Amino acid sequence: SIFPLGAPVQDGDSVHLLRGAAWGPDGVPKDETAARELVISWGRRLWRDRSLVVDGRDHSGVFTLCSVAPDSVVVASDPSGLYPVYLWARPGSAAVSSHERVLARGVGAAADLRGLVQTAAFGYAIGERTLPSGIRQLPAGASAHIDVRTGVITITDHPSHYGPIQPSGDLDE
Repeated sequence: SIFPLGAPVQDGDSVHLLRGAAWGPDGVPKDETAARELVISWGRRLWRDRSLVVDGRDHSGVFTLCSVAPDSVVVASDPSGLYPVYLWARPGSAAVSSHERVLARGVGAAADLRGLVQTAAFGYAIGERTLPSGIRQLPAGASAHIDVRTGVITITDHPSHYGPIQPSGDLDE
């Protein structure tokens, strides 16, 4: 696989960043140009639908896609949560990272007391909460839209990404 691409993909006034392994309906793209075209089509779908429906006919893999424009950011995380995504925003600014501590340092986030207590008690912070204040973790299989002008983050869960639940048989067997 040629993924991840070595650089962000420019698409008009948008930039698409892909992390992970992915392929299209025709399999792994044959070259970097085909890979860029595939990422652009996914980025445009993410802008239009605010989600990436994981469907074997359209695309497959385990990846996170982030599309950035001057006044908004849209990001979709992989259904397994293999690649974590952290979000931060305030009016006029937004930041997305796969590393919580790097993002916290970059935006100057202070410690979140509840996040610290939860992590000390359970070994992790609950839900979207993180150790740094104001930084949220995007749940696995969800998407987020950040309005850079207002600093509002809207997270949408996509349970259809997980597929149907298959019975695993009798647990006593």
